[in-house]
Amino acid sequence: MHEQRVFLRYLRPPVPEPGTLTIKEVRPLQPRPLSPLIIREQSAARSSPPPLILRERPPTPPPPVPDEIS
Repeated sequence: MHEQRVFLRYLRPPVPEPGTLTIKEVRPLQPRPLSPLIIREQSAARSSPPPLILRERPPTPPPPVPDEIS
């Protein structure tokens, strides 16, 4: 039997020089803002007339009494 020692060496490519590092932030698309809320108010209707106050007719005054001079 024959024995032989063999050394294996894997070749590695040379390490490249470090370049400039550029980091970009990728943000998800933002939803469009909602359209502005528009509130339209109707002009107030003409003001209503004041309420009617119905009362009883005042009592009739008593007949005038003639003055008596004595």
